[in-house]
Amino acid sequence: MLLNVPHTGNFEKQAFKKVKEIIKPEADTVIISTSPYIETHFIAKKIKENFSKIRWIADLRDALSNNPYIPTNQLNMHHHIEDIILSYADAVSTVSLPIVKDLETKNDRKIPITEIRNGFDFEARLRFQFNERFTLVYAGTFYANRTPETFFEALKLVLKEHQLSDLMLVFLGNTSGVKIPDELFAFVERYDKVPYNDAINIIQNADGLLLIHPPTAYRGVYTGKLFDYLGAMRPIIAVVDKTDVAAELIKDCNAGFVADFNDIDEIKTAITETYKLWLNKQTLAYNQELILMHHRAYQVKILEHLIRQLYNE
Repeated sequence: MLLNVPHTGNFEKQAFKKVKEIIKPEADTVIISTSPYIETHFIAKKIKENFSKIRWIADLRDALSNNPYIPTNQLNMHHHIEDIILSYADAVSTVSLPIVKDLETKNDRKIPITEIRNGFDFEARLRFQFNERFTLVYAGTFYANRTPETFFEALKLVLKEHQLSDLMLVFLGNTSGVKIPDELFAFVERYDKVPYNDAINIIQNADGLLLIHPPTAYRGVYTGKLFDYLGAMRPIIAVVDKTDVAAELIKDCNAGFVADFNDIDEIKTAITETYKLWLNKQTLAYNQELILMHHRAYQVKILEHLIRQLYNE
């Protein structure tokens, strides 16, 4: 049983009532509560208190107490729910090892805390195709300090150095707050809303995939789009924190070129290397075995193993 629904009015009371109708007290039952809606964890705690045989897995797709994106007025609540999870849950799953390690420092009950990464849902396969125009795609939105300014500066240098005129820069997602430089404006296409399957098709047919994530004190951020990028097996231009997990995974998968978020020369090199692959109609020697391990079907097997562990199977 999976709880992941938004808080609306009397939601918690209604959800608990419905769960009581479903659960058979004598049966072995696992309930998984998953964020970002933290109300689901409150419901799971109440269920756990009322049904002694229940096994509760609290799934955290983001960190709680050490997440810098939590508004200040919600921080105490996130600390509180983290304490509840570590006090009552039978196991925790979360998206990356840095978050696992942080939770382990507070894990007095020594419950299992397991990394279950996000993943991709489509068939991953290596494609040997190249667009007539050098096509770069960014999937997602920009907010706070996640901005493309350093990428834009580097791309302008590449345009000038290579006299590049056959460029297309595609943004999938709301970019209303982003100012496109005059030198790049003619090359840009924007799509605010695209169905998931259409977005995947665009990603799979790109010549390069842009990943932008600035350094923060919050460790262990892959960003969800990275896994779709890996499954597409198109070169990734990663403008990120080179010491965090996204950079490490891209390198391990040999899936692209990693540049420091603030280093324009490194970003320029990453763009240039991707451009050369397109120009010469070459592809990367992807670590396909590791990439396929990030299909959601594989990640679900990790969850299955965790459930069996809770029942000593």
